[in-house]
Formats: sequence, C-alpha cells, structure tokens
Amino acid sequence: MVRNLLPCPHDLEIIPDKVTQMVLRKGFTPVRAWRTFVRFSQRGAARVTGMTVLTYVELERKTWPLTEAERDVICRAFAISPHQLDIPSAP
Repeated sequence: MVRNLLPCPHDLEIIPDKVTQMVLRKGFTPVRAWRTFVRFSQRGAARVTGMTVLTYVELERKTWPLTEAERDVICRAFAISPHQLDIPSAP
C-alpha cells in the first residue's frame, strides 16, 4: 500500500506559524525560533553546524544580518531554505 505523505512545512518552503509567533510574540531571533521548532538544544544545534556551543549561541543571539556563510550553515543544519530565515522582527 502506498501512502500519500505530506511534505514537512520546511519542505514546502513556507514559514510555519509557530516559528513566526516565536519571533513576533516572544522576541526570538529567527535562528532561535527555527532551532526551537526543529527541537534542537543549543548543544545539538552546535554539533550539527560544526560550531562550538559558544560560537553557536553568539550566532543565535545576533540581531544584525547573518553572513551568507552563516545562513548556509544554519539552513543546512535545520533543513530550511535561506528565505525561511527572513522573518521580520516585532516593531
């Protein structure tokens, strides 16, 4: 029997409402919101990105734009596309 499986939200290249709400209501950075959404600890995210925990935490707290290299590493680790990190923060 073949099952019709729906792709994960990040496969559709949309930004799940939970991620958006974490940014807008809780003040998370997009990187932190995505890490929380994919259920990684900071230590786990550091491991899959190949960074030290300290380096990853600094990157997650960044309020200025990520470099292209940083975006690529995060996107590969969280299986998302670069535009999915483009979530405007709350005013």
